[in-house]
Amino acid sequence: MNQYRLKRTVQPTSEPVTVAEAYSHCRIDSNAEEAYVSGLISVAREWLEDRNNTTLLTTTWAMSLNRFPVRNSSDSLDRNRIELPRCPVQTVTSIQYVDENGDTQTFDSGSYSLDSASNHCASVGPIYDEEWPDIREQVGAVTVSYVAGYTLAANVPAKYRHAIKLLVGHWYENRETSLTGTISKELEFTVTALVEPTNLSSIG
Repeated sequence: MNQYRLKRTVQPTSEPVTVAEAYSHCRIDSNAEEAYVSGLISVAREWLEDRNNTTLLTTTWAMSLNRFPVRNSSDSLDRNRIELPRCPVQTVTSIQYVDENGDTQTFDSGSYSLDSASNHCASVGPIYDEEWPDIREQVGAVTVSYVAGYTLAANVPAKYRHAIKLLVGHWYENRETSLTGTISKELEFTVTALVEPTNLSSIG
């Protein structure tokens, strides 16, 4: 796969788990810890997203590549598509590139299609009878901006929401670096069992 760099350009405006839900899970009675617990929820969500290469709530990403995919006539159609990380992908906002003259251009949105049927993988590529444009050879010549994530907290898989509660509860009770022992190992096993990525066979 073409190497890429990924930047989060727009953060989600909410979290998969509310402070009230985290309070209930942790059995917290005082509102004095609201800001702290809210921060823990965000950290837990980002940790799970990084670990599982996913996006839990609506977020905008900018993916930078050095070139478009190069496909020979004997290659499968998948070789001509850009794989988009951090699924599920909602929409591609734009595909920009630096042309051979050094000018930044925007690839016509009608000339490419998004395949986002799965919550685990997505790709974008030229439609039938279209090709990727010629570009200048330079670092970051291509930028794909897209929106990913579940649209509502209620749509986030329950396993992720529960994993966030487990992490928040653990970090709330253990605010400093702790020695690895039975409790932390049990938590590690539980979270891993909940969110371990599903092994999916590739198509094509």
